[in-house]
Amino acid sequence: MRVDLADILARHGPDWSLIDRREDCRLVECSGRAFYMAQWSYGEAWRVMLTDRRQLDEIAMLPPARTATAFSQ
Repeated sequence: MRVDLADILARHGPDWSLIDRREDCRLVECSGRAFYMAQWSYGEAWRVMLTDRRQLDEIAMLPPARTATAFSQ
């Protein structure tokens, strides 16, 4: 799921941060919660934008994140 920053700005305002945030998944028939990841540049490793230890422990039990490219292989 890609983030539309204009949508986030409209929903949360200019002072809202992606760091340590999780949102309900908005994909069809998805009942999970999404967390944000970022890359410094294309081709670089993805970084989870969580610093809260409790949230990090929760996602550590999840399967690894995969991109759309990985699903097409």
